[in-house]
Amino acid sequence: MNTSPSIKLLAVALKKAQSEMGGVEMNQTNPFYKSRYADLGAVIEASKKALTANGFSVSQPTVTNEFGVGITTILMHESGEFIESTITLPITDTKNVAQEAGKIVTYLRRYSLASILNLYSDEDTDGEGKKSEQKSTPKAQLKADGLMTLEEAKNVVGGNDNKKYGVCTAEELAGKLIGITKALNDKKTPDDKRDELIWKMEAIKIIQASRK
Repeated sequence: MNTSPSIKLLAVALKKAQSEMGGVEMNQTNPFYKSRYADLGAVIEASKKALTANGFSVSQPTVTNEFGVGITTILMHESGEFIESTITLPITDTKNVAQEAGKIVTYLRRYSLASILNLYSDEDTDGEGKKSEQKSTPKAQLKADGLMTLEEAKNVVGGNDNKKYGVCTAEELAGKLIGITKALNDKKTPDDKRDELIWKMEAIKIIQASRK
């Protein structure tokens, strides 16, 4: 994660904007997993009004690197302050590269925008617009507001050894990253598990960057 030298004004405005945002309606159904989810459009609609009213704009340009294709989510404030976070996933379908890349970018845009704004999904259970009191949110979004600090990254636990990432060696982190990548490439991995895996991947990258 990168930020402008100061995010003092941004932090104040973001706090106000978040207080004005409600839950994101689950407006789509995944027929494979028999589950409901909020698509990218729903996440944008849930946040657009509050962001605009408080001097924010968002940009999500695509990126490519040695890890694959992805996006950088940039939350910009009218003061000139900003925060940004980049995440990528590998392309495994080499026969349909363009289609696979498009799916990855759309998925990561939805996940990253919800994460950086600390949004949650609130399912409509009665079909008449009334919201359930039980709110559903991916595990990754339960853990932070998308502004993951180095300390938070160090406290993430994962892998067969159940060790905190902060005490893992460079080799151990590399091994965990390989395991996460394999799980993300597995089409049988459910969506809520993918969110958790992406969160762990982000934690590992933050720690690796801090040790350079």
